[in-house]
Amino acid sequence: MVDLPDDRHLNCIPPGVEYTKLQGSMSTYYVENQHPYGVKPEGNAFLASRELLNVRLNGLGRLKCLTDEVLLEILSYFNGPEIVNLIYTSKALYVYCHYTDIWRDIMLREWECNGQSYPIKYCYTWKDTYVSSYCERNKLTKPILPHQPLVVDGIYSNILYRSWACHEYNYEKSCQGFLTNDDIPHIEADKLNIEDFVVNYEAKNRPVVIKNCINDWNALSLWTRDYLIKHCGNNKFRATSSTAPIAASFTIEEYFSYANQSKEEVPYYLFERNYDHLASNLTNDYQVPRYFNTEAYNNQQRATDLFSLFGSRRPDYKWLIIGPKKSGSIFHIDPNQTNAYSPVHLLTYLLTYLLTYVLTRSLTHSLTYSLTHLLTNLLTFSLRWNAAIQGRKKWIFYPPGRNPPGVLTSSDLGDVTVPLSTGEWLLSFWKFHLEARNDSNPLNRPLETILNPGEVIFVPHSWWHMVINLDDCIALTHNYVSTSNLSDCLHFLREKTDQISGVRDRNTTDNTVQPEEMYSLFIQELRNNSTVDKEVVDIAVTKSYQVTGGSDDNGTGSTSSARGPSSVNKNKRKRKLTDKPTINSVKAVINDEPFVFNFDF
Repeated sequence: MVDLPDDRHLNCIPPGVEYTKLQGSMSTYYVENQHPYGVKPEGNAFLASRELLNVRLNGLGRLKCLTDEVLLEILSYFNGPEIVNLIYTSKALYVYCHYTDIWRDIMLREWECNGQSYPIKYCYTWKDTYVSSYCERNKLTKPILPHQPLVVDGIYSNILYRSWACHEYNYEKSCQGFLTNDDIPHIEADKLNIEDFVVNYEAKNRPVVIKNCINDWNALSLWTRDYLIKHCGNNKFRATSSTAPIAASFTIEEYFSYANQSKEEVPYYLFERNYDHLASNLTNDYQVPRYFNTEAYNNQQRATDLFSLFGSRRPDYKWLIIGPKKSGSIFHIDPNQTNAYSPVHLLTYLLTYLLTYVLTRSLTHSLTYSLTHLLTNLLTFSLRWNAAIQGRKKWIFYPPGRNPPGVLTSSDLGDVTVPLSTGEWLLSFWKFHLEARNDSNPLNRPLETILNPGEVIFVPHSWWHMVINLDDCIALTHNYVSTSNLSDCLHFLREKTDQISGVRDRNTTDNTVQPEEMYSLFIQELRNNSTVDKEVVDIAVTKSYQVTGGSDDNGTGSTSSARGPSSVNKNKRKRKLTDKPTINSVKAVINDEPFVFNFDF
């Protein structure tokens, strides 16, 4: 790492790079390979020759005064043939025009404009995918060779380098304790009965991993790539990415092909709620674990899965999840006072969003979404369980009332600003996470664990949590409401009608219960059904009027959040000047060779 002198002359720094003295905390991270186009972080420009600095200055011409964010935003308005012409203009434009997001968005816009009438056959990169699709649609038979990147010296860009590094980083070297920190109990199913689970974990709103409770699932042995391809056929499954302008639809075979080749910062993640209709035989390969199964409960004081009282009218509550290694979900809180059980809930709930770059050329480019406007598709008021079928998943939890480093919220959690990806958070905020682990108050400390195939994790409500796939993963997740969180759920249904999700985009002909009527109908079903003791319902109703938010002494919380997004017209990026990241400088190590970083905040 090189410290630059205070009197460094600025006239050798290209537009878009401002001098900032190296100071404050240092974050070191490791990436496996060099950037394929030779891009380096902007701090390296301080040590570059005039010849190298002129690559950008001369290569962009009159566009040289633009920041990289503005330049890429302009390029996003061009179509495929126009971008190809720009590629041949200069070395600088060659690099900028190969930015992955540009080609992905071009491909998806044309796919959507054509009524999604042709498949997304991903090959090598999004550019190669577009070229292949273009040639096929225009009946061009000349064979398409995969793109081979050319290394260009002299391009110093945080935005280009950072998005690539967030996929290529080595988390074991970059994040101390990432694979070894484990604070959540792993309990054998034969040593944890339903009563103990409810009393010690669900009622106390604490996460727990249950081992060997799904050993009888056929899915554990059957759900291979070939099996899913065979049984899902040509049906289209929905996948989303927080950086993509629209959701994409793949057959299972197309998605596996994409996931095996993708090297994006935030790859598309398959998160399908209708898998039971698209491949109904899959439902024969598993059953709800007894801890969350209504039939296993014979105590009216402790009923579970209460939304099942709605029958076929209930909101969305179960999903099939498939994602590649290093995919995952950035920090979020399960919506509508729900809990969960499953192995990974990813960025899928981020279907509509506003992409926000915190500062021009900043270290952390952030994703901002307004929960009151983006709740269109996903989950409803419940707890959750996550079951890992294939692959390992890293889970990080922050207790109610304590935001993870880098996560900014409004007082009511209606607006949330988070890093764009799991890689972004790990590379930017891991040091602060380690400090939080040593908090003097144990109740404020974050929790971590790794969920292995065949294990189930209980996800309590109101906890911030993030998931990173350590392998290619397949998982199932269900949301549910029980007597343990009934009062919080009722409060949310009554007071947060505009944030209720999982019903708004459903076809009205299926008679799905609507947000405005959900509270009253739920109360009616609870009182008319013998599943729940009427006294328990009365107590929950009374407590629901006392919910004010926050966290109590045992870690339970009453803050509410919800998942959102469904579409966005353009991959816009806005900067929020008030949301400064807290890291001043960064050092990257590539194959044990350090690279100089200097981020101008």
